Amino acid sequence: MIKVIIGITLCLMLLIYINAYPQENKNIPFSSLLTVKYQNGYILINFDPLKDQSYNYKIYRSTSAILKTVDLTDKNLIKIIKSSDIPFKDIPEKDGNYYYAVIATKNGHDFKKLIPLQNTLIYPVDFSPAPEIVKITKIINQKDDKISIYINPVYKNWKYFLFISNKKINKLEKLKPNQIIVGPTNNFSIKIQRGLDYFFVVTVQNRLGVKNEKLSPSYNLTIQPFKLKKILQPKVQVKKLPPKEEKKIKKTPPEKIKKIKKVPSKNKIKTSTIINRTISLYFLRGRYRRTIQELNWILRAYPTTGRQKSKIYFYLGQSYFYIKNYKKALKYFILCKDFPYYKREADTWIDRILKKIN
Repeated sequence: MIKVIIGITLCLMLLIYINAYPQENKNIPFSSLLTVKYQNGYILINFDPLKDQSYNYKIYRSTSAILKTVDLTDKNLIKIIKSSDIPFKDIPEKDGNYYYAVIATKNGHDFKKLIPLQNTLIYPVDFSPAPEIVKITKIINQKDDKISIYINPVYKNWKYFLFISNKKINKLEKLKPNQIIVGPTNNFSIKIQRGLDYFFVVTVQNRLGVKNEKLSPSYNLTIQPFKLKKILQPKVQVKKLPPKEEKKIKKTPPEKIKKIKKVPSKNKIKTSTIINRTISLYFLRGRYRRTIQELNWILRAYPTTGRQKSKIYFYLGQSYFYIKNYKKALKYFILCKDFPYYKREADTWIDRILKKIN
C-alpha cells in the first residue's frame, strides 16, 4: 500500500513539473534515463547521452534533492565527463544519502534543464565507503586469562570480526568468527587457555554489508604466536611419618592401605591442591593415562565443588583427546559445559573433536 502511494505521488510530481515548465525551455537538450545505484563501496551513475558527441556532461551531487536550477551550484558539481566516460563511478568522502543530477554543457554554455526521473533524482542513494583493511594495534593481557585486542580505525555502525586459531592463518575458508563488535567500540575481549599458541585476524564489514576479508600479515593478521605462560603450581611438601607409624603401615595388609588412602581427612591437603598437583606432575609432562587414573581417583575419594569438577572434566577431556580416545574426550567436554567455568574452552575442544570424528 505504501509503495502504491509513493508511486502515485511521484507521477503527480512529474506531471505538475512538466506542465509548469515554460514552453520556451522545452527545446533545451538534456540527458535522459538517469540511473544511480550503490555497489561494493562506490556509486555507479549511468544515463543516455545526447546523440551529438560534442556535448559534455556535468554531474552534481547533494545531500538534498536537486530539483531547481539554483541547486546546480559549483559546490555540488563533482565532475565534467564525456559520453565515453559513461557509466561513471563516484565515491563520496562520507557515509550517507545522496541525490544526483546531470546536465549537458557545450562550448562553455550549460543547458540547465532538470526533469525528475530523467536527469535528476527525486530519491536519495544510500552510500557507505568500501572498508579498508583494519589494523590490530595492540594485544594486552588482562586478569583471569583474558586478553584485549585493540584495532584501528573504527567507523561508527561498522562490524568487525575476530578470527582465532592455534595455527598460522593463511585463509578464512574454514574459520568462523569468534567475536563480533560494532564501532565505535575498538577492542575485543576474550579468554584464552594458557600454554597454547594463538593467531588472530580481524576483518571488517561496512554499514551496507560490503566486507573486506583480505589478509595483511602484521597488519590485520598476526604472524607471531601469542601465548600466556603457564602458572607453575608450587610443590607440596608431604611430611614424613614418624618411624613407628611407618612400621605400622608396612605391616598393614594392602587392602586396608587402600581404604585408608580413599578416606580424606580434614587435616590433609585441600582438594584443589591435589588437583593442581596432579595436573602439574602428570598432565603437563604428557603422562595422560596417569592423569586420567589420578583425576578419576580424586573424583571418587574427595568431595569436590562445581568449579573443581569442571576443571577435572576439562583435563580428563584433554587427556582422552591426546590418547586419541575421542568419544570419551567428547563425553567429558560435554560434562564440563554443565558448569560456567570452562564452557567456552569446552566448546572449542568439542568443535575440534567433531572435525576429527567426521
